[in-house]
Amino acid sequence: MSEKEKKKLIPKFRFPEFKDSGEWKKIPISNVLIEHKSISTGREKVYSVSVNKGLVEQIKHLGRSFAAANTKNYKLVLPGDVVYTKSPTGDFPFGIIKQSKLNFSVIVSPLYLVFSPPNYAIGTILNSYFESPERAKIYLEPLIQKGPKNTINITPQRFLSGKISLPPEENEQQKIADCLSSIDEVIELEEKKLEKLQKHKKGLMQNLFPNEGEKVPRFRFPEFKDSGEWEEKRLGEIFQERNERNGNGKFELLSVTISKGVVKTSQLERKNNTTSDFSNYKKVYPNDIVYNSMRMWQGASGVSKWSGIVSPAYTVLKPLSDQNSVFWAYYFKKSTSVENFKRFSQGLTPDTWNLKFPIFSKIKMIVPKLKEEQQKIADCLSSLDEIIELQTKKIELLKQHKKGLMQGLFPSIED
Repeated sequence: MSEKEKKKLIPKFRFPEFKDSGEWKKIPISNVLIEHKSISTGREKVYSVSVNKGLVEQIKHLGRSFAAANTKNYKLVLPGDVVYTKSPTGDFPFGIIKQSKLNFSVIVSPLYLVFSPPNYAIGTILNSYFESPERAKIYLEPLIQKGPKNTINITPQRFLSGKISLPPEENEQQKIADCLSSIDEVIELEEKKLEKLQKHKKGLMQNLFPNEGEKVPRFRFPEFKDSGEWEEKRLGEIFQERNERNGNGKFELLSVTISKGVVKTSQLERKNNTTSDFSNYKKVYPNDIVYNSMRMWQGASGVSKWSGIVSPAYTVLKPLSDQNSVFWAYYFKKSTSVENFKRFSQGLTPDTWNLKFPIFSKIKMIVPKLKEEQQKIADCLSSLDEIIELQTKKIELLKQHKKGLMQGLFPSIED
């Protein structure tokens, strides 16, 4: 391809029937979006916009409604409309742009901007186009104005003044939209499978361990039906605190997360702000359980697969020989266990709450008498987690495939 051709607004991938359709056109987005200014009829539910799921019902997604008591001036979003929220989030410092893929009307905050495309295909293309943090930033940054305290100000007219590259023919627009929609449908289907797996795990977690005030779980494997009640023990009878210090040793630095338990710090995306002096760090061995003393009440714990070191602020637990670490790692994540750790944490405010081993060791929990039952429960939940991990990776691969396709279906950002 010559230098002259490279500068043309022509995507790398193009459907055969449009090879001779000429360049794409860079046009004001106002050519394909209008602000319809419709407001609530009083019958619609309040929705918000999220990065990963688009338009979501506030109560279901956020746990409660953040809407004003009177929503009569809330903006109406029709099926296929394009919504912009200027609230910065994650990789989108100037807000996010999403198409409503709902088949019914909803309302959103008056702070949102709501636009209608001439057809559903244009909305689909814009939705996919602005999924890229880089494309969203390049489009929005020149248009926004910073107010007091770095608040983002942008009028509907200013938003519509930005330019975007689109194919000139409606048939090509539709073809691209159909392609992107088919991939989105596959991704959505796989995400629903993941949600079902996660829901299934949540149900198992509630039923494979006894609930508050009970001494046997609701679900029990057949071979343990006649093994009697679980017994109450203090955690100090099950774990010893490991307090070995690193000294001058060279070990892998580990961290504890709420969602993934113990992980290698090098694999975390966040910046590592730890000290260069690791002499006072605590040693961790495989099958030790580590928890963040100041976040145990939020579920920050897990079993380690590795030898390594952790911050002195963490507590390292060495299980006794008749205990299964993986079983306990799951048990500690059960909602009633986390609530129990919250009750025993000490401090005046949540920011100062901590659970050190002397107090932790006095907490009582109901335990299976047989290590084999612990093992069975651990194996069951571990197997399910492996399936969940594979499903998560499958979704990530599909998203990466779509990202690569987007780079080819649209002219490069530099053009």
